[in-house]
Amino acid sequence: MNLMVGKITRYCVPFSIPSSDRRRKFTKDMELAAIFCIAELHRKRGIDFILKRPAEEIDFIVQALYPFLLAPNQNKTLLFDGFGFISYSFKYDLLPSVETFINNLKRSAVNPQSYSATLMQYLDYFDSFTGVDKRTIKGLITDRDFINEFLTLFDKAVRVRKPIVDKIILSPSINEDTVRILTNEISEFRKRLQTDLNTLQKAMNLLNKLTERQLTKKQTEVLSIEKLYDKKISKTKEALSKRAERIRSHFDKKIMDIGRELDKKIQDLHKEHLRLQSRREELLETRAEYATKLKSLDKKKDSEDILALQESISEIDEKIGRLEDRVEEVAQKVDEISKKKRLEISRLSIECRNKIGEVMGKLDELEAEFKAKIKMREESVRSLQELTDIISSKINSLLDLKKKALTEFEELGIEIKTRRITVVYVPFYIICFRRKSERRYVTIPTSMVESMGGLTKVKSLIGLSDVKSLLKPFPHIEELVNEFTLLLEENPVFEAEIAEAGSKLNILKSKSLRKSIKEGLKKLCDEEWFSENELSLLYRILGKYGD
Repeated sequence: MNLMVGKITRYCVPFSIPSSDRRRKFTKDMELAAIFCIAELHRKRGIDFILKRPAEEIDFIVQALYPFLLAPNQNKTLLFDGFGFISYSFKYDLLPSVETFINNLKRSAVNPQSYSATLMQYLDYFDSFTGVDKRTIKGLITDRDFINEFLTLFDKAVRVRKPIVDKIILSPSINEDTVRILTNEISEFRKRLQTDLNTLQKAMNLLNKLTERQLTKKQTEVLSIEKLYDKKISKTKEALSKRAERIRSHFDKKIMDIGRELDKKIQDLHKEHLRLQSRREELLETRAEYATKLKSLDKKKDSEDILALQESISEIDEKIGRLEDRVEEVAQKVDEISKKKRLEISRLSIECRNKIGEVMGKLDELEAEFKAKIKMREESVRSLQELTDIISSKINSLLDLKKKALTEFEELGIEIKTRRITVVYVPFYIICFRRKSERRYVTIPTSMVESMGGLTKVKSLIGLSDVKSLLKPFPHIEELVNEFTLLLEENPVFEAEIAEAGSKLNILKSKSLRKSIKEGLKKLCDEEWFSENELSLLYRILGKYGD
C-alpha cells in the first residue's frame, strides 16, 4: 500500500475515545484485546456438516488510517472525505445578461419616451433564471451532524511528526492537489455568485438612478408647463375679461335701450288707460244723472224728455262699451309689450352670455390644454414608476435567491483555523478472515468506549458477545468505513494491496502486540466483560498465533 508522501501537516485521532460515563482508563492493550475479541466473534465456525466447509481463520488484523483533508478557504476550513464517498452537489442559477440590460438602459436614458419603451421591453426579462449549471464537489462534507462528529474526534487529535510504520496509511483518491483544485473551484463559484450579486445590485441601482433622473425631468417639465400656462392663462384671462366686459356693456346698453323704448310704450298705454278710465267714470256719472232725472219725470206729462234722456243714456252706454273695449285692448297691449320686454331682455341676456361664453371659452380651452398636458405627464410618471417597481421587484427576487446561495456557500466548512492543507487520519481496524483462498473483511470504525453501566446488574447474562457493546462506533465514520469495505469487495486490485499491507502489519504477528492483547484481555475480564473460562479460551486462541 502506497503511503502519502510530501511535506504536509498531519494529525491523527485516537481509535477509542472514552464516553462521559466511563470512569476507568481504557488502555491501548485493552483496545487491542477488544478488537481481538470482536474478530473472534465475527469469525465463522466450520458447522456446515453437509458441505463440510472449514472454519474461517483470522488472516490478519491491522489498523488503517482513513484520510480526511482540511483546506483553508477564506475565513473557514473545508472538510474533505479523502476517498470521495461523500460529495456535495449544488446548482448555479444562470442569470439573463444583466450587462445587456444595463447598456440598453444607459442608451435609452436620453429621453423619457425611449427610456419607458426600454423598460417595457425588459418587463419580463428578470422573471426567472435562464438555466442551471449543476456541479458536484467530490469529497466535500457539508452535513452538520457529520462535521460535529468529526470535530469531536479532531478535538482529541495529535500532530503526526514521525513516520507511521505500524499502520496502513490509505492514500486518498482526493489528494492535496485535488483539494487545491476543488477549493479554487468553490472560490470561483463564490466569486461568480458575488459577481452576480454585484451586477444585479448595479442594475438595480442604475435602474432607480435613471428612473429618478427621468422623474426629475418630468417634474421639471411639469413646473415649466405650470409656469408657462400660469402666464398664458393670466394674460388670456385679462384680455378676454376685458372683451367680455365690453360685450356685457354692449348688451347692457341694448337691454337698457329696448327696455326704455318698451317702457315708454307701456307708459303711454298706461296714460291712455288712465284717460279712458277717467272718461268712463265721467260717462258713468253723466249716465247716473240722466237716470236720476229719468226717474223723476212723469211718463205721461214728460214723454218727450224721457225719450231724450233714454236716447242720451243709450248713447252713453255705447260710449262706455267702446271705452271698455279700448281699455281691454290697451291692457292687452300692455301685457304684450311687457311680455315682449321680458322675452327681449331674456334673449339679449342669453345672447350676451353666449357671446361671453364664446370669448371665455378660449380660456377654458387653454386651461383644458394645460390640464391635459399635466395629466399626460402625471400618467407618464406613474407608468414609469410602475415599470420601475415591477422590474426592481423581479431583480430583487433574483438578488434574494443569489444571496441565499452565497450564504449557503459562506456556511460551507468549519470553524477551524488552518493556514495550509492538513490531513487528519481517523483510524479503524481491518479484520481479514480466510477460508482456503477466500478472504472476507470486517471493519471496526473509530468508537466511543462505553462502561459496563447497567450490564453489571445482570451479570449472569453477560458473555463474550457483549464485548461488542464496549465499542460504540461513531455513526458517520462507520458509514464511510462501510463504503471502504464495499470498495474492497468491488476492486480486486485495491483489495490485493490491502491484503499485502495487512499481512505485513498484522498485529497478531507481533510478539509484543500479542503480549499487549493478552494483558488487555485480562483487564477486560477484570471489568467483567467476559468470564474466566472465556478468558482461558481466548488465551488458547491467541496462543495459536505464537508464544
